[in-house]
This record gives sequence, structure tokens and C-alpha cells, in this order.
Amino acid sequence: METLHKIVAALLALALIAGSRPLLGIPAPESVTRDGWPQPLELDAEARDWIRRAIPAGPSPQRRLRMIWRSLTGSDGLGMREDMDRTRTATEAFQQRRANCVGFALLMVALSREVGVPAFFVVIEDSGVARRRDTFTVAENHLATAVDEGGRLRIFDFGGESAPDEYRAIPVTDLAAIALYHSNRGVETLLDGDLGGAVRWLRRAVDLDPGLAPAWVNLGVALRRSGDDQGAREAYEEALRIDPAAASAYDNLAALLRSRGRSQEAAEVLEMADRARSGDAFSYLRLARQSLESGDLAGARSFYRKALELSRQR
Repeated sequence: METLHKIVAALLALALIAGSRPLLGIPAPESVTRDGWPQPLELDAEARDWIRRAIPAGPSPQRRLRMIWRSLTGSDGLGMREDMDRTRTATEAFQQRRANCVGFALLMVALSREVGVPAFFVVIEDSGVARRRDTFTVAENHLATAVDEGGRLRIFDFGGESAPDEYRAIPVTDLAAIALYHSNRGVETLLDGDLGGAVRWLRRAVDLDPGLAPAWVNLGVALRRSGDDQGAREAYEEALRIDPAAASAYDNLAALLRSRGRSQEAAEVLEMADRARSGDAFSYLRLARQSLESGDLAGARSFYRKALELSRQR
């Protein structure tokens, strides 16, 4: 059971991503592309014209961002819907009137800047859940749009407007958000069974932002499924070099080592993964499952006990 990372969920609604499927009755979007790759943060002429007509120049940045959100989600505006099936570019989200949190954030930021609002991206820490999908575990997290007015941060997503009082919002660069888009597309392509396509998307993600540890983990999974065990190991190790607390990189590396008959090394990696945990019951369940598969019954019992203790504390 390998772990993938996907940025998909709205703050008020966490959902597992299904594979990419065609949307009946909706024409294929005219994506903004360059060098054969989508340009996730660029708008087409129709979207630029629409936002200039919809939003006046006078109000404060926060008020204008609120007006943009209402124009996108309201029944008297575009009436956009949350759709977890596929990660869309800003232009695709505008044309199809649907998006997951990444597509919605890309569209919000692009539209905001078109009318002079200095919006930026934030990743919401500790918002993620992990769910089973076929033979994968998909760890889900959240990307949103923010504006700063005099040190006061306001955050917007499909769920509306909020302040980071109960969670930590980490600003990220445009390049990181674009890399997250490519990483998401890689995961979606992998879940659809296209290994070669998934590797291409994920290599693009780490080329764009070499410091994005979850993208390296996803690339490792795609490479391993493609039969490139050495490449997978190097990707997991790069994720750990970037983020020594990346528990999913430990998990996937241990599974790879065990499959190669290197049980002692796998056990040592699992011990490091144990130290990297931060109160995640689901992660301990994965460790327990891996220990059982490797014949370590004592280790499995220990991890199951930790998972049970954490679940009782919630």
C-alpha cells in the first residue's frame, strides 16, 4: 500500500478523488498552454473581460476578493461547483464552472490580480486526511487564496471566508502552487493507470519546484509502479532530504525495501517513520499493516496500539 499526496479538499468538505472522467455535455476547454504544458495561472480573454466588468476598482482588497468569491460561487454569478474529479487550470475552471480547491485557488488568485488585488496562495496545515483508493493511500491537503490587509490575513476557498485562528496557513509562491497543480495531475493520471503520463507530470512538478517533498514522494510511487525501483528510492530519499519528517516517504521507502528482500533495512526505516509521526493514527495503521506483511507481529501490535490510543484522543 503506497501513499500519494493530493491537494484537493475544501476546508468544509474533504473528499476522495476519483479518477479523471469526461464531463458529459461540456465542451473541451481551451487551455492556455506553452511549450506543450498547461499554464495553470493564466486566464483567457473571456475570463479577463468578465472580471473587469464584474468588479469595481474602488473597494478595499478584502472587499474586492469577497466580491470575486461571490461572483464565482453565487447563483447570480458563475455558480461554480466543487468537483473533485480533476485538477483544472484557472482557465479550465472558469470555462467549466467547476474545480477542486487547487483549480479554485488558481482561478481566484488569477482573477484577483487582474483587478489589482494582491492575492496569494496558502497551504492549510493539518487539514489533510488519508483515504484508500484501490491499492493506494491518498493523503489529501488543502490550497486556498489569501489577502493581507495590514497584517490581518483573510482566507477564501469554496467554503467562504475565514481567518487562520484554528489552523495554520502557510503562504507559498506561485511556482509552488503551479508545481502542486502538476503533482495533482500526476496523481490523477497514475490513478487512471497511465504510468508513463504520471511520471511525466510528476517530473514536471519537481522540475518546477525541486523543494516540494510531496511531489518527490508521488514521483517515487509512479516510478516504482513503472518498474524503476532505483529511481523510486532516489525520489523517496530526496523527499526525506527536503523534509526529514515526511512520514509517507519513510512508509513508501520501507515498502520498497521489503519488496526487494531487505527486511532489516525496511525495519530501520519504519523505526525512523515512527519517530517522524505527529499524532497521525492513520499513519500508524499503515505502519502496522507493513509490519504484518513483513512478519513482524510484535511491531504490528505496537503500531496498532498507538493508532488506537490516538483515535481515542480525538
